[in-house]
Amino acid sequence: MSHDVAARVRAIALGAGGLLAALVGRPGTSMAAPVEAGAGAEGLHWHAPAGCPDEATVQARLARVLPPEVAAPRVEADVHVTDDGRFHAAVVLRGSWGETTRQLDSPTCDTLADAVVLLTAVSASAAGAEQEQPIIAVPEPVPLAPSVAVEEVGSEPEPGVDVEGDAAAERPELPVGTDERSPGGSSDAAPSSPPAVPVLRGLARVEARAGAGLLPVVDLGGAATLGLEHRWFRIELTGTAWLPRERTVAPEARVRASAWALELRGCAALRPAARWVVLPCAELDAGQLRGEGRGEGLVSGPVSRQPWVAVGIGPALSLRLHRLVALWAGATLVVPVRRAGLGVEGLSTDAHRMAVVAGRGAVGVEIHFP
Repeated sequence: MSHDVAARVRAIALGAGGLLAALVGRPGTSMAAPVEAGAGAEGLHWHAPAGCPDEATVQARLARVLPPEVAAPRVEADVHVTDDGRFHAAVVLRGSWGETTRQLDSPTCDTLADAVVLLTAVSASAAGAEQEQPIIAVPEPVPLAPSVAVEEVGSEPEPGVDVEGDAAAERPELPVGTDERSPGGSSDAAPSSPPAVPVLRGLARVEARAGAGLLPVVDLGGAATLGLEHRWFRIELTGTAWLPRERTVAPEARVRASAWALELRGCAALRPAARWVVLPCAELDAGQLRGEGRGEGLVSGPVSRQPWVAVGIGPALSLRLHRLVALWAGATLVVPVRRAGLGVEGLSTDAHRMAVVAGRGAVGVEIHFP
């Protein structure tokens, strides 16, 4: 095996040992004392949202796996949360080879931090082995696998050595991450893009509702919603039905009222955390109020149907339990534009009329797709 191939294998072994040490909390070098954070790790700058390891923690992990005599390259890691709740990092490395950018993606921020530490440690070891450019692009962080991904750097084989045969059989070949180089650098690896995240996703939701102001006594009902979700907004169409409620208007005379409606709703989407979405919403409701007279005190009990229209505003909250499932809760203030009412012949007052302002609360379960 040539000197260059041996140097690459040593660099990969050191990097894999570094990741193992970061995951289990022990130094990656054999029997060596831990190195204090800041000894070679101060060149790593980590910017991540709340809930991720802080910069000092990531620097300490790097210091534990870097040999004292190896200086880490300058590294800038910027982390953000994607639409599907995963963590994505753009990592810029600067060293004697120039500048290169790597794109890393992981389901958790902690494993993403370990991947940045591995990438930094391997790049530093490659520079110490007199390589002209970093030799590894870290794939998506996963629990330790039997092998590690390697990006092969072109080199001239020594006379009499079959690098493509013997050496290739000894080195692991695994996926390579995205490599975007500045004009000063170069790369022999073909870049690969992270999986595309859909711009719009579908959603379906079922709700249980309770409120007051639309029907006599307390409003109880259910709803079903279909919608489209973007990172920054939602559009929803909901069908809702309210259970019949009765009111006594005279001795032996009652009015039984029920209602249904279609609701067109638009919401902004605010994301204070990876799993939480705050949804300030506005809606337009249109439906029908149905009334029926009952009791021996009525000469006849015809059924009356009255259209009604309302506008509503209110907040909602979605908590993502899984990539496809979320819990949802909301509250809405409803202002009828056309207040439907019911009357009884011979009764001087309305048997029932919608309130000037109504309100409701709801809880439900959402399914997101694809």
